[in-house]
Amino acid sequence: MWQAQYYNGLTAARLDVMVKLRPDSLQIIKKDQGVVNWPLGEITAHAAHHAGEAMRLERGREKLNVPSPDFPAAFKAASPAHASKFGTPKTRKKNLIYAGAITALAGLLVSLYLWIIPFAADYAAAIVPPAWEARLGSSIADDFSERFQVCENPLAVDRVNAIVSSLDAAAQPHPYKFKVSIIKFPMVNALAAPGGYIIVFSGLLEKTERPEELAGVLAHEMQHVLKRHATRSIFHNISTYMLVTLLTGGSSSAGGIVNTFTSMRYSQANETEADDAGLGLLQKAAIDPSGMVDFFKTMEKEEKHKNISGILSYVSTHPETAERIQRLNAAIAAHPSATATKFLLPDMKWKDVATACSEVKGDKPVDNEMPNAPVEPEKTPEHE
Repeated sequence: MWQAQYYNGLTAARLDVMVKLRPDSLQIIKKDQGVVNWPLGEITAHAAHHAGEAMRLERGREKLNVPSPDFPAAFKAASPAHASKFGTPKTRKKNLIYAGAITALAGLLVSLYLWIIPFAADYAAAIVPPAWEARLGSSIADDFSERFQVCENPLAVDRVNAIVSSLDAAAQPHPYKFKVSIIKFPMVNALAAPGGYIIVFSGLLEKTERPEELAGVLAHEMQHVLKRHATRSIFHNISTYMLVTLLTGGSSSAGGIVNTFTSMRYSQANETEADDAGLGLLQKAAIDPSGMVDFFKTMEKEEKHKNISGILSYVSTHPETAERIQRLNAAIAAHPSATATKFLLPDMKWKDVATACSEVKGDKPVDNEMPNAPVEPEKTPEHE
């Protein structure tokens, strides 16, 4: 028997009562010898916060305070099946420690993802030697060459290399050697791998109306290399991948780098920087910068009529096209003296170059899907 205070839930009056434990119920015995039975399965118990503090029990609106410190232990002994309803100050303290540890771990993981990993990725990308970047970029380019058919038609290859050479000659001194691979694939996209390797899909080449448009795309991708955006993104994505792997108990391997590259996305800041710096590179190379704007206008028109998630990957994974056009036009208007008066390859029929890598009769068939690469997300506000 234990002394307790009983509240019937109808008034604020407190009744001093005695409590008796039975195997299937809790008996509340009033001074007038009236008895209230609480079935154990209907009781909600609140453990005491500190030793000596009354334990509070509830059944609907009724409440009961049992101050005796030996009551929880006696209840457990009398009814083991309902023992889990009661805690002790010791177990509550342990639970608070567990909850605090989980909260701290969650905070650490958030900090890792939002600040520590990006900072470490930026630092690592800034100090790795260019030769290491070139080896990584070469591996990525080789992987694309194994998955797809590479265009070797000199009509396109020589002209594309000539445009890259013109841009490279106007760039600030750098340790990279640019190499462009044209992949026979209908995707409208271009990728910049670390170390100077650039992948251009034939689908993008076909969309260009003149060489200055392709020069705008190439200048943009070259800036991703020169600003080390690709290297930083790979470090960031691999670090995040390793963190997820650690949390989920999966396994990681070096072979995941290529798939990480195909699924990575640059930040809006990186894309804007590549646009602006690419435009400056066109002007330094005396290449008409309006070609970059015209290409985006073509993509904007296509975007309104087609499913951009599959065909127009270049648009879907870059910033809002209309905003890019507006910003680039403003930059060109701000420096009209930098606009070139000469044009690239004036004696060349560009349409022949743009379609030189298209699939023709006798070519090795080109798959309609990119093997082992993630599906392009719909309307992502970021890269390629």
